[in-house]
Amino acid sequence: CMIILSHIKQHPSIINMRSTVGFVKYGGNMKKQPERTAMTRSILIDTFLELSNQMPLDKITVAEISRKSGFNRSTFYQYFNDTQHLLSCLEDDLLLYIKTRIISQIGEAHPEHLFVDLFIKLNAEKRSTLKLLLGSSSNNSFYRHILTQINNSVAVVFH
Repeated sequence: CMIILSHIKQHPSIINMRSTVGFVKYGGNMKKQPERTAMTRSILIDTFLELSNQMPLDKITVAEISRKSGFNRSTFYQYFNDTQHLLSCLEDDLLLYIKTRIISQIGEAHPEHLFVDLFIKLNAEKRSTLKLLLGSSSNNSFYRHILTQINNSVAVVFH
């Protein structure tokens, strides 16, 4: 808990969930509450994003993420297979975020404002993820994937 609390102080923006942390027993196995699971995952991702600003992606290791986040490597492996899997999850999370934002705004905003609003929110809420995934060292396949996602959404909005 102290690791999580110290990380919250360093990154207050990750607080958007209840602060209750604990365990619930299911059939003899201890399962983490969803809030704690989300918080741990968020800390691991935030640490990966911080490291991506300091070194090339291929130099970021599970050991370095674990050391900097304060979690054991085994905790990392409960959430991700490796750093490539974490990166893939970031891509999936961003695509889901975009799709959810577009769908939630259909009918509420003028179509011509929908995408401007989306990009303003993306810049405000997901800047570090965008920088990593669309930056100069990024993977071109993700860039094509995100364009496809946006094109498909444009077709839904304007047809």
